[in-house]
Amino acid sequence: MATTTDVRDPFEVEATTSTGSDIDYETCPADSFPASVVGVFDVGHERDLKEPAKWRRDKSIVFMFEVAETRSDGNPFVLVRKFSLSANLVKSHLYVHFINPLGKELQPGESFSVRHLLGKSCLVQVTHDRDGDKTYHRVGSIAKLPRGLAAYKPRHQPVIWSI
Repeated sequence: MATTTDVRDPFEVEATTSTGSDIDYETCPADSFPASVVGVFDVGHERDLKEPAKWRRDKSIVFMFEVAETRSDGNPFVLVRKFSLSANLVKSHLYVHFINPLGKELQPGESFSVRHLLGKSCLVQVTHDRDGDKTYHRVGSIAKLPRGLAAYKPRHQPVIWSI
């Protein structure tokens, strides 16, 4: 039986003077990988980056993708990408780059719940961004799996969460 001293507080953080340059960050290779949507997180409204005094009209949604590429410890890479929760058929990155490519073409006035994307298999293009001497992986584009490519079976249980 676990006692309270056996369980680490998930909100506890240890103070450090690290600048981050000593952190070992394993980068997913830049390529396209079969993946699965294993997380959909509604993180609420955020401040507008251009006008910090204003709140953005649309909520932000973070999607978590488990890709069919393993880290050196044998666990799969898990990557995230944030979108505004908007289905504007012309301007929405969520619609243009994610909902539509996964097979849902919306008509004006039609609605769609992003919860239906949870557990979906897709093809994720991983790109790299450089910042000084560091390289970071990013979710570049998301597409339907090509015909004949088997759906990726993730190790992580899909989770959906909203604040």
